[in-house]
Amino acid sequence: MNREEKSGYAEFGYRIFSATKLFLRGIYTEYDFLQQESDWRTSRSVELTAGLQFPGTSVVRGSFALGFKKFIPKEGGVERFTGLIGKADLDFRFENFGVLSIGFNRNNNFSMSREFLYFIDNSVSGRLTFRIAGPFYARLGGQYGLYDYHEGAAETASTEGDTGSFRDSYSNVSGGLVVRFSPSFGIGVNYQAWLRNSRLFGGNYNGSLITIEIVQSF
Repeated sequence: MNREEKSGYAEFGYRIFSATKLFLRGIYTEYDFLQQESDWRTSRSVELTAGLQFPGTSVVRGSFALGFKKFIPKEGGVERFTGLIGKADLDFRFENFGVLSIGFNRNNNFSMSREFLYFIDNSVSGRLTFRIAGPFYARLGGQYGLYDYHEGAAETASTEGDTGSFRDSYSNVSGGLVVRFSPSFGIGVNYQAWLRNSRLFGGNYNGSLITIEIVQSF
């Protein structure tokens, strides 16, 4: 996975409301893998997306975008990815109650597996932060994702293992408590548990984590 990336982009923005911006963005990227055994992974991509960016002072904050991407591997025998991509990170703030955060992602990412160049990540997430009493807030959230490894995306020289199509899934749930000290600062404790159900790697992988978090907005 050791690689060098070169990227350039152009963006056009237009304000459609007082602080809400419509944008159109084009990105070109080259991925140059530096180790000889990974040279077949060298690729380039072109993507064009359009979306809305909401200001940090409104009820709705964040951004979302949809677009089209073409991912072109160096090796001619490795399958290209051409299709729809998207990303959303939105917060809906309710006065004297809390914040609902939702997210969505669809894109291709490089695979850690030696048999596949990339996988397609389709995931959704959500989190609700709400007041319990006084300065105390609860946080409940979750995420679910599907990872598609397509037939023909593998290194053509590989002869090991099954390089057919695979679909893995990933899910997590989280819960925690936050103490709010000001409108823009709080400290919380969060617990999360996850499950990776992987046909590609031959098993299910569970885990859990406890973290202390600094919260900067409510």
